[in-house]
Amino acid sequence: METELKLTIPAAARARIDDHPAVRSSRADSPVERHQVTTQEVLGTINDAAATERIAAKLAEKGCPDLAPAIGALAKWNEGRRRKACSHLDKVWKEFRGATPFWH
Repeated sequence: METELKLTIPAAARARIDDHPAVRSSRADSPVERHQVTTQEVLGTINDAAATERIAAKLAEKGCPDLAPAIGALAKWNEGRRRKACSHLDKVWKEFRGATPFWH
């Protein structure tokens, strides 16, 4: 009889494991890892901007006039952040896809 073991490692623990010298030594500072980090940062910014837009829209729906200036400022800042990240996405994605993996 075969038993399947499922192990869930919390994100914080995974980050510590990934940063352990024994794990990092095989791929330390590899081009693909650097491009992966950059790509994740850009995608994370785009995701954060989408979430911020949804939250700001929900706040605006509440109809609190006192929040209108702050929501407007947030929306303007957020749109700039989203556009900047989107403008970098194509380049960082191509660099990531073109990088030689550390195992080659």
